[in-house]
Amino acid sequence: MMIINFIMGFLVPVLVVAFHLYKREPGIVILVGSFTAVLAFLINEFGYYFSFWKVLPYELGSFAVLPFILGLYPSLASYMVYLIKKYGNPLSHTLLMTVFTTILETIYVWTGMAEYGNGWNLFWTFISYLVPFTVVYIYFRLLKKALVHGFSWIKR
Repeated sequence: MMIINFIMGFLVPVLVVAFHLYKREPGIVILVGSFTAVLAFLINEFGYYFSFWKVLPYELGSFAVLPFILGLYPSLASYMVYLIKKYGNPLSHTLLMTVFTTILETIYVWTGMAEYGNGWNLFWTFISYLVPFTVVYIYFRLLKKALVHGFSWIKR
């Protein structure tokens, strides 16, 4: 099971980002991706601590989600910021990524590769993605503001 998590949660997203997005916007991938990985780690540890979810292989605990924390979530957040930067409309792109990520997790739950507990459900899953994607967007706005106010070392 861990090999599926590695391939779907880490390898595929990282390769897509490496061969597509990183060539276009390396700054987004590096700055947004690393911030998102930290955010995802904190949220996942919270969820595991309160037994809201678990992912196969269960005996690995929260380690089973590590490929997603380092691969899928930073990749999706980087693409969200890229789309917002390119096309505008942050609300639509934030909701798009929230719905897309919720659908991916729903597939994991339906296939038995993840389980919910302690009252967790798809509504809370949606909220648990909406809030961090919104925080990532706010972080992106703060980065843009920092660039305007003289942090030229970040500029390309």
